[in-house]
Amino acid sequence: MNGDPVTAQDIVDLFSDRHSGHAKFLGGNAEAREFLKIVIDDKLMVQEAYEIGLDRDPTVVKLTTDLERTRVESFLIKSEIDSKAVPGPDEIREAWKKLATVIVLREIRFNTRTEAQEARAAILHGEDLESLARSCSIADSRVHGGRDIVNWGQMEPAWEDAVFRLEAGELSDIIPTRDGFDLVFVENKAEVELPPFEKVKDQIAGVLQARRIEARKSEFSDDLWRRYHVVRADCDCTPAGLLNTPRDKVLASWDQNGRITAGETFNDADLRKWAALPPQRAQYEIDSRIRSTINSPLLMLEAAARNTAAEASIAEEVRKYREYLMEAVLFRDHVFKGLAASAEETSRYYNEHKSEFVAPEQRHVAQILLSSEKDAVQVRKSMREGLEFSAAVKRYSRDPISSMQEGDLGWITADKVPPAFKEVLKMGAGETSNPLHSSSGWHLIRVLEIKPPRQMTFDEVKEKVQAKCLDLKRQTERDRWIQKLRAASKIEVDDAAIAGFVKDNEFTAATPPQHKLQ
Repeated sequence: MNGDPVTAQDIVDLFSDRHSGHAKFLGGNAEAREFLKIVIDDKLMVQEAYEIGLDRDPTVVKLTTDLERTRVESFLIKSEIDSKAVPGPDEIREAWKKLATVIVLREIRFNTRTEAQEARAAILHGEDLESLARSCSIADSRVHGGRDIVNWGQMEPAWEDAVFRLEAGELSDIIPTRDGFDLVFVENKAEVELPPFEKVKDQIAGVLQARRIEARKSEFSDDLWRRYHVVRADCDCTPAGLLNTPRDKVLASWDQNGRITAGETFNDADLRKWAALPPQRAQYEIDSRIRSTINSPLLMLEAAARNTAAEASIAEEVRKYREYLMEAVLFRDHVFKGLAASAEETSRYYNEHKSEFVAPEQRHVAQILLSSEKDAVQVRKSMREGLEFSAAVKRYSRDPISSMQEGDLGWITADKVPPAFKEVLKMGAGETSNPLHSSSGWHLIRVLEIKPPRQMTFDEVKEKVQAKCLDLKRQTERDRWIQKLRAASKIEVDDAAIAGFVKDNEFTAATPPQHKLQ
């Protein structure tokens, strides 16, 4: 097609898109050629978009660049972090064995390392741990005098590494955490029965993988920072300090003139929220924000260095998305430009297509919801013997909402009626259905009133008519463009290749799937 190939895969992709992933043809040669025609028409429009230069349209460039950026970031993260964080069977089993140990402890958390150092010295000189925890700790466990019971997988890995090495009666060194500085005294280490491995192995694997992902993120980030020479500027990076920092203050810089400013990295709302946190936690949030803000452009530098965008899966997805956008711009700014449906055209369309604008039959229905078919049969029998429907609703219905309105469910149309309730569409006004079953129970449905189909007036459907009229004009204009492009193009069809394609892709199952050309 003007020198560009149209491949079997192009046809399979289109067919699969239109048939929920099914890619085997039913219609043989005729169907294959019909889809080939659709592919050619689409590619002609794309060729025209390139000819006009729409691949350089600012919106197309921006959106395509955004997608490419997202995909190369995901590719690098998957290859450098996710794929390297999957725990092995031996590692999972070793972690499972750790569940046999439970530690009973006292934990005291402080805002600063200095406070923790002073408290540790006091404990070593006989200060009561429980009293100190209740009066000084910022951890939730302070209400229990710092007492807690933990086993593997509940705390930060570094915290566990420090605490699980201790013996009963030992006090830890200061343990930095995201929320403060901990002191932990081990009161007892108990051995308990291990849970069945098969029952907990997936949960253990999830914990291990989450931990390894966090560790690998940090390692990869550190590697990028070294490779691109990230330098942090001197700055008061506390919430209060950053609130008073000029928005254009550079917080960090790196190779190729990369840099971030305070205004690009933080907003006042976050800083005020973090100011209310313990200092260690606030610092963690600030450092995490700075690191993640820097990591994103560093990933792009790394992707460029590795030419990640040239990966076949990424390049193909980006190409298809670019061409999709180019077609959209071609239709908007060229093919459909200036098209509108006049009042006269809209009126004429309505008069020529009135059957498209008919309001369907409506049925006003009410129900009695019952627990069993036996109950439903008995209530229906009672109504045949004279029990009023409204009285039956109040006495028997299990639906508290409709019961308050004498069972009223409102107006329905045929397209809203589940298959099990189709009987309702054949009933006359005032009739009550046989017991009908659903997941909610057994229903007796009464038809209160029926509104027959009616022709809607032009004023009722004016906007809808106008849209349909405009769609028709757009289709006509699209067809005109394609005819013009086909007339000016050189299209060569390989009949033998189509025959081979049909043979390779024909559907041979006994029961074909239900689909149709759209």
